Parts: sequence; structure tokens; C-alpha cells
Amino acid sequence: MAGGNELGEFDIIRTLFRPLAGRDALDLADDTAWLGTERMVVTKDLLVAGTHFVAGDPPGLIARKALRTNISDIIAKGARPDRYFLGLVLPWDCDDDWITAFANGIAMDQEQYGLTLAGGDTTRHAGEGPLTVSITMTGTMPGDFSPVLRSGAHPDDLVAVTGTIGDAHLGLELNTQRMKGNTPAHDFLRMRYLLPQPRVAFAQSLARCGVHAAMDVSDGLIADAGHLAAASNLTIDLDLDRMPLSPFALNDWADMKKDRAAALLRLASGGDDYEILLAAPSDTMAQLQAEAVEAGTALSVIGRCRALEPDAPVCAFVDGKVVASGKGGY
Repeated sequence: MAGGNELGEFDIIRTLFRPLAGRDALDLADDTAWLGTERMVVTKDLLVAGTHFVAGDPPGLIARKALRTNISDIIAKGARPDRYFLGLVLPWDCDDDWITAFANGIAMDQEQYGLTLAGGDTTRHAGEGPLTVSITMTGTMPGDFSPVLRSGAHPDDLVAVTGTIGDAHLGLELNTQRMKGNTPAHDFLRMRYLLPQPRVAFAQSLARCGVHAAMDVSDGLIADAGHLAAASNLTIDLDLDRMPLSPFALNDWADMKKDRAAALLRLASGGDDYEILLAAPSDTMAQLQAEAVEAGTALSVIGRCRALEPDAPVCAFVDGKVVASGKGGY
């Protein structure tokens, strides 16, 4: 009997792999596992050419992005990243110069973020196949704090996000020639896609300031808000009018669209932002915003949690009206 491709990524995890997971894996409902007796948070990300990055991107930037996507998962739990394991599946056309540039990129970010390479594996495709970078990373929770999971949000919590949303999507559009521009603003957008900026300095505030739930934004703001809502068994109302946008995004894309709601939805669904999305009580938000500023970023309130509305983990609003968002990401 022929098989099909009807199971999506999260269907596969829920139906096939969750029954295999131990308690440390947090029911496979989060981006990390929590080894409580070791105070250790563990995550794993795969980056595949043509899916997560463009094959022709500079090898040093591919390496640094691979590290930073994992760092983003670790810090969104309130942990400090420390070790990583590297797996590489190389195409035959990745020559010595390419591999050296990749290793130099890894070395640069390893030093910047205080990481240690703990092991891994490297091989080449037997035939044609895409470059694949696999990283497993560990982090340590400070003090006696437990990791901030996706599943802890409460009704009436405020929902907030660091930084700005949509820049990386526009950078991808530029990087793949679907959008054109050669100004410094366009270079900024390209780098937001090529080289995420995980909010490491803000991570320590998550557990200490009583954040109920957190995760990083990788699939898209709307999609990831949906993941957090589903894990917490509630609904999140997102006000896209309050979504933080950089001046570059406003000047180069969003404000040029005739359909403003569609423009905001596109930016909220593009992914690769690697900002921190969190849910916290309203009486802690001012402190969190102050600590975000001290950490060199902004923290914008963009929504609120409420009791679960069946089949509606996220309701996105523009101008006070609900807008259809589809999956809202990847």
C-alpha cells in the first residue's frame, strides 16, 4: 500500500515520536528537554540548504546562523548556553576553502558566546544531496530556577515580544532576488536574515522576573504564538497594529502595500526572527520592559491570553478586526 505525505511536522512529532519520549523531553511539546538533576537544558536544530538557508550563502554565516538558532532556543528558557555537538552532511562541492570558512565562522561565534565544541560527526553525501547542519546544544539554568516552558501561560497574561518582527522575512526576499535593493537599509534586512541576534543578555530576566511561558520566534510570530497557546491550553489575541517593526521594514515594504492587513500578516508569518515571545502577568511587564532596555533591546506588548476558544489558538487583529491568518508561519 502506497504511503502519503499528509502528516505535517507537528503531526509527526505528536503521533509518532511523542510516545517514545521520556519525561525529560517535556512531552516533546517544547523546543528543549530539561535534565533537572543536571540543571541542564538541551535543544537540537537541523538546518538544510534550500529550506532553512540559501545554498549559496557565505559558509561562515551559515555556520554562525546554525549556532545562533540553537542559542535562541536555549536562552528562551532562561538558560545560559555552554556546549554543542556538530553534525555536518556535506555535498561534494564543499571544498577545503568552504569548510575552512565554515569552521572560522563557528570559531568566531563560539568565542563570542562562550561555547565549547563537545563532539559530533561529519560525512559527505554518496550522491547529490543538500548541505545539512545539525547542532545539539546544552545550556545551564542559573541558581535554583527552572526553565520557562511554552506550557505555563495563564489567562489574562500579557503577551510580548523582543526586538522587531519581519526584518528577516524581507532579508530572505532580498537574498533570493524576490525583492531588490542595495541601500544600507536593505543590507540591514539581509543581515537580519543571514545572522540572527539572539537576545542573550535578556535571557536571565525570564526566570527571575516571573515569566510564565516563553519561546523563540522561528516559524513566524503567529505560528509560534499558536504553539505557545496550544501548549498552555488557551487562546492568544494578537494585535498586529502593536507588532514592533523596524524603520527599515516600514520604509521598504509594509507601508507601501495597499492592503495593510495583508502586509502585517505577511511580516507576522515570515519567520526567522529569532526574537523571544513571552507571556507574563501584567504587574511584571514594566520590570521586564526596563530589563529588556538594559539588555539592549525593546519588549513590546502585542496581545493577551484568554480562556481557550476551541479551534482558535490565535486570533490576529488589525484595526480591531479579526483577520484570517492561516498557519501564520512554517
